[in-house]
Amino acid sequence: MIEFINSTTKYDDFEVKQYGKISNTKKALEILKESLFPKTPYPSYVKIISMIIHGMLSQDGIDYKNKKKLSDISIVDLVPLYSNGINLYLSKIVIIIMNSYDLTIQRNDLDTQKNLLEIINNE
Repeated sequence: MIEFINSTTKYDDFEVKQYGKISNTKKALEILKESLFPKTPYPSYVKIISMIIHGMLSQDGIDYKNKKKLSDISIVDLVPLYSNGINLYLSKIVIIIMNSYDLTIQRNDLDTQKNLLEIINNE
């Protein structure tokens, strides 16, 4: 999506809530692309930790005796944290895709609708 946005000027005047015009965010997107979407996948332990952090909905899932030392924190029950994390992470992705598609429908932008449908339907 970042490469698509940077490859055209057609959408430069579009406004993105809280970020402003696409033209103003293109350079930031290009700079952040490598750190957000690296060419080599993250190691599996990074993915697991990320899902666990997403799943921490309350402090009940963790136990910490010494509040000043991060290394003393222990996870009370891993399964609900990981399960919640996956569900929330995937929900965020679906919401972003649906909001993007809804925005293209509101703007009656048939080219972008077609491109988004190709991305959504891509196996």
